[in-house]
Amino acid sequence: MAANYNPNQINPYTNKPFGPPPAGVFVRPNKSFYENGAPLDSFAPRIGLAWQPGSKQSRVVVRGGYGWFYQLPSEGGNAPNTSDSNTQPFAQLFGDTGASNSASTLQKPFPTTTLGFVLRTPTSRLTDLVIGPDFRVPKRQEWSLKVQYKFSPTFALDVGYVGSRGNNLLLAYGSNQPLLATPGHPVNCGLPNTPSGLGVSAETFATLGIDPSGCVTTNTSGNAYLRVPIVGETPTALQAHQPLGRSWYHSMQGTLSKQFSHGLTFQVFYTFSKSEANTTVDNDQRNLALDWARTSFDRTHRLIANYNYDLPSLRTNGFLGTMLKGWSTSGIVIMQSGLPMTPTDRSGGSAYGFAGTSTVTLCSGATNDSLQTSGNAGSRLNRWINTTGVICTAPPIGSDGSTAYGNTGQSIINGPGQFNTDFSLGKTTTVGGFRKEAAIALRVEFYNALNHPQFSNPGTTLGTANFGVITQTSVTPRLIQFGLKYLF
Repeated sequence: MAANYNPNQINPYTNKPFGPPPAGVFVRPNKSFYENGAPLDSFAPRIGLAWQPGSKQSRVVVRGGYGWFYQLPSEGGNAPNTSDSNTQPFAQLFGDTGASNSASTLQKPFPTTTLGFVLRTPTSRLTDLVIGPDFRVPKRQEWSLKVQYKFSPTFALDVGYVGSRGNNLLLAYGSNQPLLATPGHPVNCGLPNTPSGLGVSAETFATLGIDPSGCVTTNTSGNAYLRVPIVGETPTALQAHQPLGRSWYHSMQGTLSKQFSHGLTFQVFYTFSKSEANTTVDNDQRNLALDWARTSFDRTHRLIANYNYDLPSLRTNGFLGTMLKGWSTSGIVIMQSGLPMTPTDRSGGSAYGFAGTSTVTLCSGATNDSLQTSGNAGSRLNRWINTTGVICTAPPIGSDGSTAYGNTGQSIINGPGQFNTDFSLGKTTTVGGFRKEAAIALRVEFYNALNHPQFSNPGTTLGTANFGVITQTSVTPRLIQFGLKYLF
């Protein structure tokens, strides 16, 4: 806890002091949630090079660079860049509108809240957060090495490698995931061993698997809250925000470019890349190594081409000559692989109190490739993900049939790719008026000019109506836009 916490400060909502922090809460000697704040003295070198091999050629140039970059914490260095720090015990959010705000008056516009610490009991089921305490500023290293070859003064090709690595990235994982219990290895001994001690009925107590010594000896979805490491907090509570994340990015990038000459300029960019990280935590919250996967924005192939061409004017006089000159066209073409998806199972992990999101479970003999149905995108709109003989229910591990997590990882299947073309056609005609050179510019623009259907990813939650079903497009249908300008 930051050193500027004042236990005597009055809570404006309860008119009572916040009170001292609970026993065991560490108070830092500085005013930050973390041991270090903004990296004012952090070492962040950057270096670049350009080399023209040989002394008798001017067509080949080698360029490279390397640098460190830091992502500063928000709020002046006092907190990580996450909205979760705006919840209890750090802040209380509320949003009452309409009928829900009927009790508000000018004398008391805000509702009474419970901002501050709430005492924990075996049955309190609190939902506190964990942040820090040893926060380290995220760091990213970037590097590149490219070779450029000039075919002519206006025509060149660049090919090279671009990469990056991230460290100390902020991630959140559930630190209160329930433990698994057996009669030979009971957990949380010393719990109340009577129905009245836990405030439940005798029938409910019989299903909790508590022996006479107050130990939990079985696993059920109903006793998950009693098998957690910190009893009194729910299985999904104590989301720990820690700088434990990492990332890697590797890519081969090429650029073919032509500077403006003879009325034409264009650029073609191609990237073959892979981006991986572990900043999203699914399944077992205690094994972060299982979460290393492609990032949600990773596209293996990406090609972008843009151009602008001033059409040659025919040497014709009079009205026909005026109509045939001043034309130009431009456009952009995008082709890219689909985004990765992570199929999840909302019924998986019930034995763990759903402490983490569960991925799907592959049947025996099935592989990740088995999840992909065959055919073009149009024929797969209602069945992008194959479920027949491929996806099975999560295995039961509890005495009541409660389930384990799935056995698949993240980003194991791709969504639809994209092929989009936008182009425009324009004409500029000198007409005079306010100035001798004044002109009228007519332009017509076509977005998704080929009217090619391009789809978003399908639903990925097993058991829902839209699982594997594509319900929307990623690009709008063909849109035509006209423009007319008078330039003077």
